[in-house]
Amino acid sequence: MQVTNSMSQYCGKIEESNGKIRAYDYLGKLVGWYDPRENFTHTAMGAIVGRGNLVSSLIPTEVRRSK
Repeated sequence: MQVTNSMSQYCGKIEESNGKIRAYDYLGKLVGWYDPRENFTHTAMGAIVGRGNLVSSLIPTEVRRSK
């Protein structure tokens, strides 16, 4: 699923594979994941963000692109 901001700019994507839901920024870099078996969302570095699926909140919506 693609994620866009209020200006319809592509900000990243959310994908499900191997039982986990992963979030990526607009460059394709992993920003975090959610494991429904443990019911926690983690950052890309493995830190717990909170309970439940919060992966969409990990994707930056302000896209800074070089000119």
